[in-house]
Amino acid sequence: MNKNGVVLLLIFIFAGLCLMFTGRVMGADRTLYFGNGYRLEAVSGLVFRNSATSGEIVSVDKRQLPSFTEIDIRIVDMDIQFQPADNYGIELSYTADRDITWEVKKGKLIVKDNTEIFQQVTINANSRAYDSYAVVYCPTDKIDKIELNTVSGKIEIEGYHAKSIVAETVSGEITLRDCESDRQRVKTVSGGIRQENCGSDDIYLESVSGSIYHETEFQANLHNIRLSSVSGSMLVNGEPVSRSDYDNWGDRNAPYKLSAETVSGRIELWFND
Repeated sequence: MNKNGVVLLLIFIFAGLCLMFTGRVMGADRTLYFGNGYRLEAVSGLVFRNSATSGEIVSVDKRQLPSFTEIDIRIVDMDIQFQPADNYGIELSYTADRDITWEVKKGKLIVKDNTEIFQQVTINANSRAYDSYAVVYCPTDKIDKIELNTVSGKIEIEGYHAKSIVAETVSGEITLRDCESDRQRVKTVSGGIRQENCGSDDIYLESVSGSIYHETEFQANLHNIRLSSVSGSMLVNGEPVSRSDYDNWGDRNAPYKLSAETVSGRIELWFND
């Protein structure tokens, strides 16, 4: 297609979108039709899906996978959960307009969302038109490395031991309970972080505007603590503290390192003191 043809096509697409949204307001058909049978349906706001598959749910339930010691999941709006099991498996649920791939390769479970960017455009990044999730089945003490990344999905891990745990979201909540590891990195922009009874030599918690809650059975003097906040509040065992009180506070040779940073979120730490 030459340059003039491309320009003409873009004009027709723009005109079609205008007519489609006008028709939506008037209660008319909300579908934009292209050649070769392809069509886009306005679902909500500026969300578009291939209307031929938008209502279908894809379910994957594989409970007898080859064993793996590493987990790498990078998806957009699916919740991520872990289920203790003697076997290794993955359970997925999502709509058919998403391009989700998964495999076990060289001892690593890899789950990835390959959906085209234009299919993910939405006015409200926090809203999801459907519930979708990924559940990992594996032993609690056979995993070396866990890396999880989602935009608006929630992340929940409980009772797992690994050398390294990394969890990141944009707006999704992150919850870790009774997790042991040499290193833990938990980051979010506006989602909340909740960490309960997690033992690690090195814990780093970071948010922009989301809250950070950390509760441990260990005493505060066993930690090298670093807190940082621009405008958010900070509490230790229920008592407000200033940045100067806990900036690089504690024994630098203490067995546990704990860092919590936020811009405008709330930091709340509880120790067994």
